[in-house]
Amino acid sequence: MPFVFVVLWLIYEMVNHYLFLSWPWLTFGNVMSNNHYFVQWVSFFGIYSVSGWLLMLGFMLNGIVKARKNKEKKNRIKRFILVLNFPILLSVVQYFLIPTYQEAPVKISIYIPENPNLKNIDKTRGLYNYLKVNSAGDFILAPELFLKSVQLSSSLNRKHNLYYIDQVLKENPGTTLVVGAEVKNHDGNLFNTIIVYNRMELYVKSKKKYIPVQEYTPSYLNRIFGNSFYQLNKDDDQDEIISEYSVMPLLCYESLFSSFIQENMQSSNLIFLLTSEDFMNNSLFGLRQYLNIIRLKAIESNRNIVKCSSGGISAVINEKGDVVEKVTSEFQNVRAFRIRESSFFTKINSLYEKVF
Repeated sequence: MPFVFVVLWLIYEMVNHYLFLSWPWLTFGNVMSNNHYFVQWVSFFGIYSVSGWLLMLGFMLNGIVKARKNKEKKNRIKRFILVLNFPILLSVVQYFLIPTYQEAPVKISIYIPENPNLKNIDKTRGLYNYLKVNSAGDFILAPELFLKSVQLSSSLNRKHNLYYIDQVLKENPGTTLVVGAEVKNHDGNLFNTIIVYNRMELYVKSKKKYIPVQEYTPSYLNRIFGNSFYQLNKDDDQDEIISEYSVMPLLCYESLFSSFIQENMQSSNLIFLLTSEDFMNNSLFGLRQYLNIIRLKAIESNRNIVKCSSGGISAVINEKGDVVEKVTSEFQNVRAFRIRESSFFTKINSLYEKVF
């Protein structure tokens, strides 16, 4: 019976990642996110394996408490100690013996305005002024919703909002800008997006996983929850961005969906995560918890993750889940590494995509 329950629970967690009203933050395995060195095996079996391990330990503890005979209790304690310690031992060995990847460095400039409520023109002017006296990296990152209500279809609106960005790229021709933007189409619909912009091309990647009700509501639920704030757009440039830059761009809530990340990794060897965490109201616990969950995603993917956040903790996380550098200033240059070898968990999901 315990085994059946564990299997059903894991199926529920996996299916929950595809539902509209999903909240993957509550995936059971996330409770180990602040002890990432104990669960390095998520690179093989994902966060679901941690959920299953913890549930089995819970059932085994229950069996120890219920055991009536001393011999039976001792045998159950031995099995519990084995199931508890063996995965941890393997994880610690993996953590300390396998070196971190230190090749193919990428220089990244992170720009997070101290006042996120400034007008678009003021934010981009601030970026331009910074780069007058600071060198730009291969990429410039700015957080989710860095730009507001940008109409890319309107040449006048586009020129007004991107004027200083164009100047930045003109003076730094080898740099690519990756910024969060609220884009408005000609019908007035809003989309939460990432704009990837260089002197040659402009790509737009739309958010695929919105916070239920708060950001997106399907039309069939409008009578209950009201109209959706943002719209879905599956036909975007995500594949082109990954193909061109070998970078997987993620927007905030998307980063909580393990299956979604792995299924869309394709040929990317680095992950950029743009977030806005103002909704946490400066809860230090909430901000740290989110960062810790992202550390597990780095292990799952065997990738460096560069997290650029407005109102949260911005950092570079390596493939072991270690925070190697935190962003502590409005403008800061950091370094991350491209890793081409996929994790076993990524390969499993890639195989699943090919078959189904």
